[in-house]
Amino acid sequence: MHPIITTVHLGPQLAQVLAILVSVGLSAYVVWDGLKLHGRTQLPSLLAQAALVLAVGLGLSLYFLTPGRLPPELAIDIRSWGVMVVVGMYSCFFIQRHYGQKVGLTGDQILSIWVYGGLLAVVGARGLHVLVNWSDYAEAPLTALKFWDGGMAFIGAAVIAAGFSFFYLRRLGQGLVALDALALGVAMTHGLGRIGCFLAGCCYGQATDLPVGVSFPVGSIAQFTQAQLGLIQSTEPTAHLHPTQLYEAAFCFLIGFFLWSRYRRGAVPGTIIAGYFALYPFARFFVELVRDDPEREFLFRFPAEAPVILSTTQTSALVLVPFALLVIWRLRSAPSKGAAQAAASSTAG
Repeated sequence: MHPIITTVHLGPQLAQVLAILVSVGLSAYVVWDGLKLHGRTQLPSLLAQAALVLAVGLGLSLYFLTPGRLPPELAIDIRSWGVMVVVGMYSCFFIQRHYGQKVGLTGDQILSIWVYGGLLAVVGARGLHVLVNWSDYAEAPLTALKFWDGGMAFIGAAVIAAGFSFFYLRRLGQGLVALDALALGVAMTHGLGRIGCFLAGCCYGQATDLPVGVSFPVGSIAQFTQAQLGLIQSTEPTAHLHPTQLYEAAFCFLIGFFLWSRYRRGAVPGTIIAGYFALYPFARFFVELVRDDPEREFLFRFPAEAPVILSTTQTSALVLVPFALLVIWRLRSAPSKGAAQAAASSTAG
């Protein structure tokens, strides 16, 4: 496990130059992507957008990244979890764009869903965490807004983002076929983030004598947490633990491949996203049985002293899985007239 891939040392001048280059690159991408989608008809609008992006980027770079505001040297850790999350996000976006354009979505529309849906996903993830742990925030409710201090629940993010996407697509005149295309990207790339969790050492499992057990080294989150709890010495690695991150990653990739195969065969519209909300929480329910990190949250504790079930995710699964299965049954019992079109468009990709 390698929580930190490398450390980049930057002076204020180099940091400023890199930020300016990023701003120029983003503004150029706005023009390039727009020309590819719309041709020269939208060139004035694209240039205006690019100029705005460049102006904001240059303004922030020149104002904040100065020797007076930065230390003589910046040490930036390139963390494996963050790298895998970024890889997963880019992979997800390009998959959604590939299949989304085949059902009538534009790159701009998908990007809008990412921006607004992503913001709401943070609200949903943080909101579910705060709801479950309200006693920690009751005395100072405003601290619930400090999401950067940790405390997010993925299920809350997924539900809110899916709901927003559904209503946004309806406003665009799109239906469940487009929603399935977006869900496919999430399902096929979710496992990449969990590999990042494994590299960082978070979300770890219980001790095990099975051959699959993994000992997390000094510097990993698992080792640091167990040392803080007094379970091990600060200089020794953990005992062999269940690699629950890899269990979940494997489940995610299997679910993604299964849903992709169903999509390619022309699944009934709506059953792909419903299938994701049926399969992922179901798999996660069993992974949770062998998780042992203290960040794991419990909506109901059973047994009370050393709870095994029901964590927040497991409780959510008891609601989401039956509901998703009901939706699939209803959709398959009364397939939409657009099913044939969905089959044609999906098999073409």
